[in-house]
Order: sequence, then C-alpha cells, then structure tokens
Amino acid sequence: GNIAFYAPRRASVLIDGNFKKSPWVTAEDIAAKGALIIGNNEPDARSLLPQQAKRVIDVGALALAPSVDCDLPSKAFYMFIVPPENP
Repeated sequence: GNIAFYAPRRASVLIDGNFKKSPWVTAEDIAAKGALIIGNNEPDARSLLPQQAKRVIDVGALALAPSVDCDLPSKAFYMFIVPPENP
C-alpha cells in the first residue's frame, strides 16, 4: 500500500494477492496492464502472484532502510507481470 500511496500516478493495490479483498482489481486488469508484486521474501512474493499470471520477469531484491521503531524485514523481493506489447 505504501508504494501505491506515494506513486506519482494512482495505482491499485491487490491486497495480499487476493481478489476478494480487492474487488477493484481484476485478473483482466493485471493481464492488460501488468503489475508489480512485492513480498518479504521470494516465496512470499511468488505466493502473491495471481494463478493466471503470465509474463513474469525480473525477480529481484531491494535492501530496505533499517527501522528503529519496529522489527521490519531488511529486504523486499519484487517481480513484474508485464502487459502485452501490443494491447
């Protein structure tokens, strides 16, 4: 949610990779527009992929700034679902 909040353009959030928790996002939206998936670790990020996800690329990790207020992970894993080249 924080990435969507701070994004320069309005982004939709698929909460926990669950369409029931996020009825404003559809599988068709993701297939047509793509998505950025973020998780605390690689298995977590992969578990958030919609089952019908195709064109998944660029699995990587980002180092996160340490937090003094709470025990947050030191890395976030990401991957992209890219939209079709010619919609």
